[in-house]
Amino acid sequence: MSTIQLSDISLPGMFRCTNIDCVGDAAVQLKRLGVCDGRAIEVMQLGDPMVLRVVGARIGVSRLLAKTVRVEPSPQAVAVTAAIGADVRTGDTTVIGMTSSFTDSEVVSHA
Repeated sequence: MSTIQLSDISLPGMFRCTNIDCVGDAAVQLKRLGVCDGRAIEVMQLGDPMVLRVVGARIGVSRLLAKTVRVEPSPQAVAVTAAIGADVRTGDTTVIGMTSSFTDSEVVSHA
């Protein structure tokens, strides 16, 4: 699965941190906020700052700092966006004659 910069995400959703590409104070700040390799990150709101949920806490991260974090969509996010025809990287959505409903553990599509 390909990774993207956290700052390039165009739709809210669930992601997994794959790498932090910074050092010094910026790296320490991210780790203190709970952003580290392998950690689940929920993007709640786009903008500057981005609003994230990490380890149950809502945090604000500047777009500049978000550029140093690489993420991949969580498997659940991939299943849901595929079911509705969306791409979490670009925000493109194609839904033709289909509605979708889902829970945390399943995706159910109705044509």
